[in-house]
Amino acid sequence: MASVLYISGLNRHRSPAAEIITNSMAERSGINIVAFSAGLVRSEHMSISPHMAVALGSIGYKVSPARHAIKLLTREMLDSISPDLVLCMERNQKEEALEEFPDLEGKLHTIAAYAGYGDKDFTISRPVHKVPCYWLIDVLPYFLRMIAYKGVGGVDPRDETGIIELYTDTAMKMETHVRRVIERMMSE
Repeated sequence: MASVLYISGLNRHRSPAAEIITNSMAERSGINIVAFSAGLVRSEHMSISPHMAVALGSIGYKVSPARHAIKLLTREMLDSISPDLVLCMERNQKEEALEEFPDLEGKLHTIAAYAGYGDKDFTISRPVHKVPCYWLIDVLPYFLRMIAYKGVGGVDPRDETGIIELYTDTAMKMETHVRRVIERMMSE
């Protein structure tokens, strides 16, 4: 059975989405591929982002946050799963992983490059913006609306801010990348 390990920063958004999508597609198609995911940075979070879980569910993937616990990339993990292929979301993550695990040379790529989109970062519609005032502009109003609307007529403040739409767009684009990854793995 072929195996692929997806790596992102925190293993909270993109890499667990890729893992879930890959395993689901492989299971539905009867393909012998298994996917794993890990993060390069230790996180205080315990599982996949609730927003990503909702987004994946909205496009047909079953997600159990309890089942998709955040994992840190370690030597022990690499030795236990012995992945055939390792895919990072961003070029800087690839460099960081190679620095810590030089034996990944040759099987470590960015997901975009392996999927045939060129050696670029998978940052499209990234839910966490690199704008310094992101928390003040997007997140704080989101939480204030959640508090204000809690239990009032079923209003979902996430729809007002567009956060779920960002995650759903990211999940759909990840699905396209993963489909191409699987096609390439099957042809090699």
